Amino acid sequence: MSKKLNVLICEDDYLVSQGLKYSVESLGHDAIAIAKNGKEAVELALEKLPDLIIMDINMPIMNGLVALEKINKYIDIPCIILTAYHKDSLIKKASENGALYYLIKPITDYDLNAAINIVMARYSEFENLKLELNQTKEKLETRKYVEIAKGLLMDKYGLKEQEAMIKIQKLSRDKNLKMVDISKQIIESLKNKKNSGTNLEGDS
Repeated sequence: MSKKLNVLICEDDYLVSQGLKYSVESLGHDAIAIAKNGKEAVELALEKLPDLIIMDINMPIMNGLVALEKINKYIDIPCIILTAYHKDSLIKKASENGALYYLIKPITDYDLNAAINIVMARYSEFENLKLELNQTKEKLETRKYVEIAKGLLMDKYGLKEQEAMIKIQKLSRDKNLKMVDISKQIIESLKNKKNSGTNLEGDS
């Protein structure tokens, strides 16, 4: 892991939290804050916007899983969950609440470093996947509206498909708008049989 991370440590045991702080900093990252309970964890996460959260499950006031769930309602931050023992139900719940990895205490620097590398790699993969999905969704939406607009232009003005497409592209350039937005304007204008600001009679 070459990137220096801002890490929020959420651990109520003072000695453990200080040990985690030392480990995080010895690995080349910044421990920007320490939360001593779940409520503080939520508040500090939203205030500091860390790159990574290390969260103990057994936290006072609000346990770590509830805190993580609340955090993820507002922001998406990769998280490593800490637990004193392995329990499948807790691990499953942690995963459902957004944790990408878990460590069982006591934790060595080697374990923590490996966990950080794995979590950040997984998070990067998820972010890239979300970006690809959003881009695919945008392309599908554009195609859908462009096809409808083309059909309406062909019916209204007796254009061939290529001519209708050229008209949409020209309007997109002239108006400095995305093709999906121009297509929506064309659809609205022609369906209502009135011009809504788009010059559909312009040169093709």
